[in-house]
Amino acid sequence: MAGIAVDPGDPPADDSAGPPIVHLHGGGYRLGGAEGWVGLAHRMARATGRRVIVPEYRLAPEHPFPAALHDAAAVWQAVADPAQGPPPVLSGDSAGGGLAVALALALRSAAAAESPAVPGPHRLVLLSPLLDLRADAPSYRLNAERDRLWGRSAAREAAEGYLQGVPPEAEPLASPLLADPAALAGLPPVLLFAGTGEALIDDATGFARRAARAQVAVEAHFLPELPHVWPLLLPDDPRSAEAMARVADFLGLS
Repeated sequence: MAGIAVDPGDPPADDSAGPPIVHLHGGGYRLGGAEGWVGLAHRMARATGRRVIVPEYRLAPEHPFPAALHDAAAVWQAVADPAQGPPPVLSGDSAGGGLAVALALALRSAAAAESPAVPGPHRLVLLSPLLDLRADAPSYRLNAERDRLWGRSAAREAAEGYLQGVPPEAEPLASPLLADPAALAGLPPVLLFAGTGEALIDDATGFARRAARAQVAVEAHFLPELPHVWPLLLPDDPRSAEAMARVADFLGLS
């Protein structure tokens, strides 16, 4: 499996910390790689006491949708072995957050269709997730001056490269915000972080509302004055450490 795997500094001898975390990196489906997420993986591993796996996946435009989803599913199938105990936690930031939700939906759909059993994630952790590739939410306009990292032009370029003609509103595995409520029902508990000044804040709040209406347990933290994926980009900010502590709490480790 290509990617990185980071162990906590002092893993419990009896492996009581629980199953690993599979984190899908961001980059608009066209940039990035696991090595760029080593710092976040280390901080998450130290906070939770769990192994953090950041896999590589194929990128657009050379590898359009659903290549990234297929790669994420292959990694998940290799890691989520029922014989090894409870299923892993699934995490992701930005486009990786959207990919994480898409993978959780695909796994649930496969289970409903009585496909060979591959367990879905135990928990979902989403950092500033990109969940709607239409890129027309009001927050793109309202936060255009505040969000210097992700804007409408970047979102539309990412969508064009990734979808290559697939309508974003027609494919919930590319735009999970648009998934049927019945498809959301049965997802695992979700922990979600976003900044109120982000272009993607409407993606985050919209998903939190839709998931909650589908009876999914959602814990959402929307913080002011913080940029897109701040736990990744601002490792020394106390609020980034607080976010990692919240992840540990959410996983039942403190």
